[in-house]
Amino acid sequence: MLFKEPEYEEFLVQKIQTGLADLAEGRYSTAEQFKQEMEQLLVRKERDLQQLEGNITYG
Repeated sequence: MLFKEPEYEEFLVQKIQTGLADLAEGRYSTAEQFKQEMEQLLVRKERDLQQLEGNITYG
């Protein structure tokens, strides 16, 4: 038998309500928008990493 923690149930209810409110207010991204944002983030992180690697001095 599984035991449920009341705090977790309350947490889930709050998160679901917040998500539904965001959806109703139009605060969401489509899958395509999310994909584009992640690609842009990865490009920036790759550039940052290359700059850091270029600044490493071995001594």
